[in-house]
Amino acid sequence: MQQQISLKLLPEQAADYKTVIDLLAKTTGKNATAITGYNTLKKSVDARGKSIWVTLTVTAFIDEPFHKRTIQPFDFKSVHQSQKKVVIIGAGPAGLFAALQLIELGIKPLLLERGK
Repeated sequence: MQQQISLKLLPEQAADYKTVIDLLAKTTGKNATAITGYNTLKKSVDARGKSIWVTLTVTAFIDEPFHKRTIQPFDFKSVHQSQKKVVIIGAGPAGLFAALQLIELGIKPLLLERGK
């Protein structure tokens, strides 16, 4: 069974595989040997207070074979010498997405933002 779980950990706990497995077992109420592995879906750091916390969102594999998630690499083309150029006004979500799409097509984007 796969289960999505969020854990709030100290940085040294988040870096230790065995500690994360033990905490996943404690959270699910299962034995540590029942957790065959986990894939990290999201990792965020909260450094606002005196102590730093790492929040991990993982998919835990419980009593089933562990399948390591493969991350597909990005293959962006070099657009430095591109003859085609497009001006994008605004570096909001739509502007950044448009720039990314243009780079994937081999077109050089020029991104303009009026803020600092």
